[in-house]
Amino acid sequence: MAESEQESSGTTVFCSAEFAGQLDEFKELFDHKQKMAEAERFAMAIGIAKNCRMPKEEWKEGKKKRKGTQNLNTFADGGKYNFQTLFEMLGLWQENDEKKLALVISEYITGGMRWLTENEMIDGSKFTILKDEFPHLFTAE
Repeated sequence: MAESEQESSGTTVFCSAEFAGQLDEFKELFDHKQKMAEAERFAMAIGIAKNCRMPKEEWKEGKKKRKGTQNLNTFADGGKYNFQTLFEMLGLWQENDEKKLALVISEYITGGMRWLTENEMIDGSKFTILKDEFPHLFTAE
């Protein structure tokens, strides 16, 4: 299936071109066979946690094409992750929603990348910000 066909069918996950360069740099922090998917999943999690969904209508053009364009199944690591259930449980998407799940995920990836970029975390040097932003993830028991 060609990229434009995937987009129209709602099976493609991607990030706004505005953050293509940052996503390229950010993915290098991940030691995973699917670096891009891992970086996008991290950005999506930040987008969800910080309520930073960036609607596609607000995306700006960038110097590069959209980045990370991949099939939702690849993004889900071949079915390892069930994003439909996650988004439904969090109340972020329902099967009868007007927007396709892949687009909603893409909007959270883009919002997360905006937050990561604004907080200068793309090169990994300021990850300590996460302790302040998400202290419940770093408490010792």
